[in-house]
Amino acid sequence: ILNMVINNMDTNSRVDYNVSLLIIKVYFQLSYNSHSLSDSSKALEYANKGIEYSVENNLMFALYVLYYRKAVAEYLLNHENHMESFNKSIMILEIQNRLELATIYRDITKEMYGLDI
Repeated sequence: ILNMVINNMDTNSRVDYNVSLLIIKVYFQLSYNSHSLSDSSKALEYANKGIEYSVENNLMFALYVLYYRKAVAEYLLNHENHMESFNKSIMILEIQNRLELATIYRDITKEMYGLDI
Protein backbone atom coordinates (compact mmCIF):
# COMPACT_ATOMS: atom_id res chain seq x y z
CA ILE A 1 0.00 0.00 0.00
CA LEU A 2 2.80 2.43 0.88
CA ASN A 3 4.53 1.74 -2.43
CA MET A 4 1.29 2.57 -4.20
CA VAL A 5 0.98 5.79 -2.19
CA ILE A 6 4.51 6.99 -2.93
CA ASN A 7 4.29 5.97 -6.60
CA ASN A 8 1.10 8.01 -7.02
CA MET A 9 2.45 11.12 -5.30
CA ASP A 10 4.29 13.83 -7.18
CA THR A 11 7.61 13.94 -5.36
CA ASN A 12 9.31 16.01 -8.07
CA SER A 13 7.52 19.31 -7.62
CA ARG A 14 6.79 21.76 -4.84
CA VAL A 15 3.80 20.61 -2.85
CA ASP A 16 1.97 21.75 0.24
CA TYR A 17 3.98 21.45 3.47
CA ASN A 18 1.67 18.78 4.90
CA VAL A 19 1.97 16.71 1.73
CA SER A 20 5.76 16.99 2.00
CA LEU A 21 5.60 15.67 5.56
CA LEU A 22 3.46 12.77 4.37
CA ILE A 23 5.96 11.94 1.62
CA ILE A 24 8.78 11.88 4.16
CA LYS A 25 6.75 9.69 6.54
CA VAL A 26 6.02 7.24 3.72
CA TYR A 27 9.71 7.01 2.77
CA PHE A 28 10.61 6.40 6.41
CA GLN A 29 7.93 3.73 6.84
CA LEU A 30 8.99 1.98 3.64
CA SER A 31 12.58 1.97 4.87
CA TYR A 32 11.56 0.68 8.30
CA ASN A 33 9.30 -2.01 6.82
CA SER A 34 12.09 -3.16 4.51
CA HIS A 35 14.42 -3.37 7.51
CA SER A 36 11.82 -5.42 9.39
CA LEU A 37 11.66 -7.79 6.42
CA SER A 38 15.48 -8.08 6.43
CA ASP A 39 15.76 -6.30 3.08
CA SER A 40 18.58 -3.91 3.91
CA SER A 41 19.10 -2.89 0.28
CA LYS A 42 15.51 -1.65 0.00
CA ALA A 43 15.74 -0.06 3.45
CA LEU A 44 18.78 1.87 2.27
CA GLU A 45 17.11 2.84 -1.01
CA TYR A 46 14.05 4.29 0.71
CA ALA A 47 16.09 6.04 3.39
CA ASN A 48 18.22 7.67 0.68
CA LYS A 49 15.11 8.77 -1.21
CA GLY A 50 13.67 10.27 1.97
CA ILE A 51 16.93 12.07 2.73
CA GLU A 52 17.18 13.38 -0.82
CA TYR A 53 13.58 14.61 -0.72
CA SER A 54 14.10 16.24 2.69
CA VAL A 55 17.26 18.05 1.59
CA GLU A 56 15.77 19.21 -1.71
CA ASN A 57 12.78 20.66 0.14
CA ASN A 58 14.73 22.12 3.09
CA LEU A 59 12.89 19.94 5.62
CA MET A 60 14.58 18.65 8.76
CA PHE A 61 11.46 16.81 9.85
CA ALA A 62 12.45 13.15 10.35
CA LEU A 63 15.88 13.68 8.76
CA TYR A 64 17.55 12.22 11.85
CA VAL A 65 15.51 9.02 11.67
CA LEU A 66 16.08 8.66 7.93
CA TYR A 67 19.83 8.93 8.50
CA TYR A 68 19.50 6.37 11.28
CA ARG A 69 17.64 3.95 8.99
CA LYS A 70 20.34 4.57 6.37
CA ALA A 71 23.09 3.89 8.92
CA VAL A 72 21.54 0.62 10.08
CA ALA A 73 21.09 -0.57 6.49
CA GLU A 74 24.67 0.39 5.65
CA TYR A 75 25.93 -1.41 8.75
CA LEU A 76 23.99 -4.58 7.89
CA LEU A 77 25.25 -4.39 4.30
CA ASN A 78 28.82 -3.99 5.58
CA HIS A 79 29.28 -0.55 4.03
CA GLU A 80 32.35 1.15 5.45
CA ASN A 81 30.67 4.56 5.75
CA HIS A 82 27.91 3.51 8.16
CA MET A 83 29.43 5.47 11.07
CA GLU A 84 29.15 8.69 9.06
CA SER A 85 25.39 8.14 8.75
CA PHE A 86 25.04 7.21 12.43
CA ASN A 87 26.92 10.38 13.37
CA LYS A 88 24.76 12.56 11.10
CA SER A 89 21.65 11.18 12.77
CA ILE A 90 22.94 12.09 16.23
CA MET A 91 24.27 15.46 15.06
CA ILE A 92 20.86 16.43 13.69
CA LEU A 93 19.25 15.54 17.02
CA GLU A 94 21.84 17.64 18.84
CA ILE A 95 21.27 20.59 16.49
CA GLN A 96 17.56 20.32 17.24
CA ASN A 97 18.39 20.25 20.97
CA ARG A 98 16.80 16.81 21.31
CA LEU A 99 19.56 15.62 23.60
CA GLU A 100 17.54 13.00 25.45
CA LEU A 101 16.53 11.35 22.18
CA ALA A 102 20.17 11.47 21.01
CA THR A 103 21.15 9.60 24.17
CA ILE A 104 18.43 7.02 23.57
CA TYR A 105 19.67 6.49 20.00
CA ARG A 106 23.26 6.09 21.23
CA ASP A 107 22.15 3.54 23.84
CA ILE A 108 20.07 1.55 21.35
CA THR A 109 22.94 1.55 18.84
CA LYS A 110 25.34 0.24 21.47
CA GLU A 111 22.87 -2.40 22.63
CA MET A 112 21.73 -3.59 19.19
CA TYR A 113 24.91 -3.23 17.12
CA GLY A 114 27.75 -2.86 19.62
CA LEU A 115 28.68 0.55 18.20
CA ASP A 116 29.56 3.75 20.05
CA ILE A 117 28.35 6.96 18.44
